[in-house]
Amino acid sequence: RVGGLVRDGFTSLSGKRPAEAGQHGFWNNYHNIYRLFDQLAADENLDFDTKTALTPYAEQGQYSPDGLEAVWPVYQDQALQLP
Repeated sequence: RVGGLVRDGFTSLSGKRPAEAGQHGFWNNYHNIYRLFDQLAADENLDFDTKTALTPYAEQGQYSPDGLEAVWPVYQDQALQLP
């Protein structure tokens, strides 16, 4: 099922189903993003700095018309816990 408990008023491209807009996280293993950054930095016509392209990780909040529904923590900062 597309989406979760929080709805933000967006619909799918067909307009028939509710959908959530946006990205809810970023992981270090998104190698395609870093490859794109390298390509942009190599373009002499662009002023692109790979070191400042991303902000530091931060908690993310997800809101509905009722207000804040969920907060996604920065797992990278948490100690590893195995079952």
